[in-house]
Amino acid sequence: MPAITEESAFTREFVDRYSREQHEPDWMRQRRFEGLVVSDELPLPQGKLDWTKLKLGELAPSRFVALRHQVGADFSPPFAVPDLAKSGVIFCDFATALRQHPQLVEKYFMTSVVPARSSKFAALHAAFWTHGTFLYVPAGVELKMPLRTEFRAGGKNAAHFAHTLIVVERHAKLTCLDRYKSATEEGQGLFDGVTEIILGEGANLVYAVEQQWGRHVWDVSTRRAVLARDANLTWLNLGLGSAASKLRLDAVLDGAGASAELLGVTVAQPGQIICYDTLQDHRAPYTKSDLLFKAAVKESAHTAYEGAIRVHKGAQKTDAYQASRNLLLGKNARADATPILEIEANDVRCTHGATVGPVDQEQLFYLRSRCLSVEDATRLMMRGFFDQAMRYIPDEILREQLWQAVDQAMGNG
Repeated sequence: MPAITEESAFTREFVDRYSREQHEPDWMRQRRFEGLVVSDELPLPQGKLDWTKLKLGELAPSRFVALRHQVGADFSPPFAVPDLAKSGVIFCDFATALRQHPQLVEKYFMTSVVPARSSKFAALHAAFWTHGTFLYVPAGVELKMPLRTEFRAGGKNAAHFAHTLIVVERHAKLTCLDRYKSATEEGQGLFDGVTEIILGEGANLVYAVEQQWGRHVWDVSTRRAVLARDANLTWLNLGLGSAASKLRLDAVLDGAGASAELLGVTVAQPGQIICYDTLQDHRAPYTKSDLLFKAAVKESAHTAYEGAIRVHKGAQKTDAYQASRNLLLGKNARADATPILEIEANDVRCTHGATVGPVDQEQLFYLRSRCLSVEDATRLMMRGFFDQAMRYIPDEILREQLWQAVDQAMGNG
């Protein structure tokens, strides 16, 4: 892999050269320039992270194939892709989509779901994206086999910008998994990903995200879904790696009868800090959202959850729930939970709750009395703790693969 050089810094010259080398249309080059300008205008996010530890000046955007990108529908390499074209499905890397389906990309890419002005890192992403996945499912199409993408990042002091755009038209149905991985390397890494999900009327999407970055990576991703009338989203987020993470996860229920289940499973390793900001944004009546985020926090790790339920005027009959459950696995482990309600309608049901506490010693003693070691007993208890979220994944093969990742994370550190 070529070395990242000084000439690949965060500059307008790099953006212009890269865009021209990729033969991108003028409108995409212009959006890149706009993102670069906005990124200079906006401040760093607020929260628990010490941003002085993120050495942006020492990082460079990766223009090379340091990020291995695979798309497919099989759960073992080489991820063979079935013949989806017959049903009108488009499933490809993002650069290919830009070449072959420019009108679709222009319509949806960072226009209304995650605009560049959403945050400083969203703007940087708009300027420097180099990889990604494009998935378009036409109306009425139901995919039986789960689709999968996998990103494997590499490169010392590299910044990666992967874009996922999923458009599911009315009454279409599918399950898909995005997997992000890297080994731990010297120096520092940055992953600035953006995921945009658009669900049409009556569409149904089960979407899982598995993050296993190396311990040198800062993850500052933004993921947002917009749901039309009667659409349904089941969304599982697994946070199992990185040095530090600051993740923004939003579900916008934009049509009457839309529903979303937002699930989080986090295993925070020693010294790690993982921050989630979530928004359940109810903009239409008769919408429902149910959020459950669970975290197991090991010694000297820190998790911070801040979640808002927002109900707009006119969004009557909203039913929203939010729960943050945290287990501390060491005396120096820390978990913060801040639930927020913003209600502008008067006929709604909105509740929230948060718990933080250590492992139940009586349960641990019971399992140890059955000849289990402390490590095995704790791991078994974690299985029970996370099961309430994991069971939402209906595909058994996918669910078991995700369990393997969680078990591996529990055994590390």
